[in-house]
Amino acid sequence: MQRRMFIAAVPALGMGLTTSRARAQTTQKPMLVSSGSANGTYYRLMKEFDQAAPGMIMNTQSDGSLTNIDRVMDNQAELGVTQLDALVVRAFKETNLRERIRVLAILHIEEVHFIAKSAPPGILGTPFFKSTPLVSVEDLRGQKLGFWGGAVITEQVISAMTLIGWSPVEYPDQTAALAALKDDTIQAILAVGGQPLDWVSELSRDYKLLGVSEAMTTRLSPVYEKTTLTYRNLGQEGVSALSVRAMLVTRNYTSKSKHDQLQMIHDRLADVVGDIRETRGTHPKWDEVDPAAVTDKWPMYLSAKG
Repeated sequence: MQRRMFIAAVPALGMGLTTSRARAQTTQKPMLVSSGSANGTYYRLMKEFDQAAPGMIMNTQSDGSLTNIDRVMDNQAELGVTQLDALVVRAFKETNLRERIRVLAILHIEEVHFIAKSAPPGILGTPFFKSTPLVSVEDLRGQKLGFWGGAVITEQVISAMTLIGWSPVEYPDQTAALAALKDDTIQAILAVGGQPLDWVSELSRDYKLLGVSEAMTTRLSPVYEKTTLTYRNLGQEGVSALSVRAMLVTRNYTSKSKHDQLQMIHDRLADVVGDIRETRGTHPKWDEVDPAAVTDKWPMYLSAKG
């Protein structure tokens, strides 16, 4: 009887091995996420998600929202992190973008930073400037404004909606733009990223944040939200500013395998977000991430799939 039981068990064992092999053969590869620069918020958030949920995604660097949208549209990455304003502006050029690109998860707000030089001390400590010192964003009329990466879109939108009339100057990266500000090639920098930006936190009080007026905030409210900036290294707290929502987007995949994998990534993000928030040293922007949140400003992927 024991021999018969052993023989009967062999086929079942074989079936188990076959099933295991089939599962191994059909194991899906991690999805590629096009995020941001190595010292930016997008890259750091996706890196911390990958550490909390290994094997779900592969995080790769990029130079901003536009590149991330392009990579998702061109099938070079399954996922990308982008600003809402980048999607809105891109939709004017790509008539079917709302059909091709969908939101998998709403992330955090990205603060819009306008940074200029502080007035250097003059005689008896009185600030001295060759021209009128910049105080608010409205003071940038006729001035040169530098930017890079995803801020290209933000500059275009704010410039078009406010008609302030600054002179835009695009740079390859933050280092080049900051060098231009330091040597007075430009008068201010526009940078978009989750507060606190590491490199802004390292600036001396030779630099300062420019505030945004209530009138300008109201004018830009269809796209941007009101917020405040605090950088104690600059001696500034509660500076009036603008913000734009960051989103994790994907192509409008129709296959069941892609849908199920994206659902798994979304659900895993929801499972670990609390642990990530409470892990010492993770980015403070995790406090703003709510995977269950939805928006009516752009189509959601999972809700669209029912």
